[in-house]
Amino acid sequence: MDADVVAARGIDLEHVQPGFAMPGPDTQQVFRLTLEAMAYPGRIVSVVPPRFAPPTGIPAAAAAVLLTLCDPDTPLWCAPGWRTQTGMLDTLRFHTGVPIVTEPAAAAFALADSRDAPMPEAFRLGDDLDPQDGATLLLAVDSLTAGQPLRLSGPGLERPATVHVGGPDPAFWRNRIELEALFPRGLDLLLTTGEHLMALPRTTHLELV
Repeated sequence: MDADVVAARGIDLEHVQPGFAMPGPDTQQVFRLTLEAMAYPGRIVSVVPPRFAPPTGIPAAAAAVLLTLCDPDTPLWCAPGWRTQTGMLDTLRFHTGVPIVTEPAAAAFALADSRDAPMPEAFRLGDDLDPQDGATLLLAVDSLTAGQPLRLSGPGLERPATVHVGGPDPAFWRNRIELEALFPRGLDLLLTTGEHLMALPRTTHLELV
């Protein structure tokens, strides 16, 4: 990034961390694995490439996805607990040019912890003409193998399956289920913990078990 652009955006280079060891191949790998997770809801995928140095204070999987998918045209919103992570924000802004917005409804991508995430309805859901404008929420959870049981069905699943997610309150899931009535509008969820990712796209029907 040009030095004048860095200065204009208020990025502190002392906070910027390397990110991908091999940006070209690494972003291709993360993109492919993220698509795999979206195509097979409920599947746990390790998306972190070798020698990846995630910014301090963010799960490695979430960092890898944001560094891969964000760009100057995809505004990012971060929950309050993440906004003080200046190293993380400066690293994302430096490597991707992503603008940071202050309202969930203005974001193409959002980052939140399961304990401070707004209800899904707070995010951009697209409209009937442009449903693809709905946001993607990267949600850091406690576990992808223990916690609230969720029954999944829909595209990408040969038969209904049950997954367990630790962290989000049942009210969060109930609100996500209510949004199914708006399809094709909706919110795509990428649940992360450590190096692992699970996708629950808007096409997936959820039931609380």
